[in-house]
Amino acid sequence: MSVWRSLAWNVYKDLCLMRRALVFYSAMVLVFAALDSGRNSGPMLGVLAASVVMTPNWLAYTEERSRGLVLQRTLPIAPWVIVGAKYVDTLLVAGWLGLLGAVAAMATAGATPGLPAATSLAGGTAALTVAAALVPAGISLWAFFRWGYQAARYALLGFFMAVMAVFVLLSERLPLPGDPSDGVPGGALAPVPGGPGWGAVTLVGVALGLYLLAAVASYRAMRGREL
Repeated sequence: MSVWRSLAWNVYKDLCLMRRALVFYSAMVLVFAALDSGRNSGPMLGVLAASVVMTPNWLAYTEERSRGLVLQRTLPIAPWVIVGAKYVDTLLVAGWLGLLGAVAAMATAGATPGLPAATSLAGGTAALTVAAALVPAGISLWAFFRWGYQAARYALLGFFMAVMAVFVLLSERLPLPGDPSDGVPGGALAPVPGGPGWGAVTLVGVALGLYLLAAVASYRAMRGREL
């Protein structure tokens, strides 16, 4: 079996194993989008980001419980295939949830008059949310390949604690922009001066670059780790 077929098989295997989690994450995104009903997409975006960040933790838990990582190391599978499959898994799940979140935000907004601009803004906001979540997701996977499942759990816990600390410190200084009358899917997707542009593209690019660096670091950790 070629290395690319081996990578595709590992990705397919992981996605099949996490199908229940994927259905749960998708349902949560849809439920919160429906509850928001175009008033404020912030909660839905929070669920979207949390689902992306928790995906590596679920993959790490599955590997730890089944001792799958140890088994794969005894097989003629290249380390980069083992590592790359987990990063591709997370990227595919993140892409699916981001697309689902953007479509759900538009479907529940009822903003037909400004549909083109609102669609672009909803997609851009979902992309930024997913890209930002991929950074801690990549770090969590790196911790798993470097030290194991417990380290991945601590990395995830540290991320959520940091987010909560930042939110508490800044919540009273950063007013929530937007209003339901803006004609777009809620406050969190409200227009900003200049609209989405190269700044958003740059942020997404930087996040994906950091995600790739985490994958390279995970590969180096995987090669040097004794299981």
